[in-house]
Amino acid sequence: TMLRRTLTPLDLVCAFVLSACSDSKIPTSPDAADLNGTSLQAAKLAGAGSLTGEVGGATYYIEVPENWNGDLVLYAPGDVSPAYSADDFDPAGIEPNKRAQLLQRGYAWATSSRSETGFAVQEGVRITHQLRGIFTSRVDQPNRVYLSSTSMGGLIMLRLLEQHPGMYAGALPVCAPIVGAGGFWDGAFHTRALFDYYYPGVLGGDALNPPDGADGGAMFGAAFGAVQSDPGPAYELANALPVPMPYADDVELGYIVGTQIFFGDPVLLGEIKDRAHSEDIFDNSMTVYAGTSDDAGLNDGIDRFESSRQARNFFAHWYTPSGDLTAPVLSIRTTRDQTVSPYLDVLFAERVAEAGKSDMFVWRQVDRFGHCNISSANEYGPAFDDLVDWVENGVMPTP
Repeated sequence: TMLRRTLTPLDLVCAFVLSACSDSKIPTSPDAADLNGTSLQAAKLAGAGSLTGEVGGATYYIEVPENWNGDLVLYAPGDVSPAYSADDFDPAGIEPNKRAQLLQRGYAWATSSRSETGFAVQEGVRITHQLRGIFTSRVDQPNRVYLSSTSMGGLIMLRLLEQHPGMYAGALPVCAPIVGAGGFWDGAFHTRALFDYYYPGVLGGDALNPPDGADGGAMFGAAFGAVQSDPGPAYELANALPVPMPYADDVELGYIVGTQIFFGDPVLLGEIKDRAHSEDIFDNSMTVYAGTSDDAGLNDGIDRFESSRQARNFFAHWYTPSGDLTAPVLSIRTTRDQTVSPYLDVLFAERVAEAGKSDMFVWRQVDRFGHCNISSANEYGPAFDDLVDWVENGVMPTP
């Protein structure tokens, strides 16, 4: 089947860019005037317009619809594998279907690439925040500024929301690891450690030290194949995961396991270690795995790791959201996401409640498999309408 093949470069981008790659070939706003290099200040009322420019070594893209309602959406896309060049990505091509939904509702849109690929949350926060000022200077002062994002871009969005009270009206993260970067990467490392216990010798190396010549795509294929050939141990693996990853059948389970192990690709792993200034970026030293037919044997035999202070500080700063929300947040994702556990919504809701901000968070899940597998027209657009109704009229959305 298609799932058995080695991932192509495009597959790898889709797996780590963490955005709806199926949107990438859809043309956008064919009637928009190309105002690149000019100001929209005088032109925006005469019709739709777009402009691009540079900020901090990255390229931004702004589009204003003909019926602009005065509000702006800043969009933070997901991260791109460090194996790719930042020059390969055009911000005008980021999420065109979602952009079209917002433009037709009268909202202006602004997004940007980044000057570096990889887990560039810090840079994404800086550039996305600067976009607000760029829009004001080159277009106009917006009435309200909303935030939206894809996957890891949700960490950028939440840090802006939590660190700049009053500047952003509300936020719509899609398939985001909203409990934080550390929680996301821990899911991958727990999966790898459990896989090595239940399928010894299949991959070589360990969760933090892949063998020489390892490749994320090949690792995905080997793990997927092992699960399909003998799913029994994978059921035990899934039951032992500290944060559940729901699945409907053996194929979905294999895809979940393979995708989590893919994040142990040497390039991805090396880049996150470099950013954390540490080789020790995972800690299961005190984890008690449970839910299997032999918990004692598992806990005695699984590989153990202990994280460094530098790594913990890195994940805390870039970024672990506090839950102290300063504006409404509506999270939307699928119920069976192979990349980011849907259970993170539950964990984040608990954190928000501890901060006394439960009236600021609603999570909505679509019964479907796939990371960011959300319909722009049928789910994203209506969710944004609900967010706006919440912000403007106080109507809290239904989950």
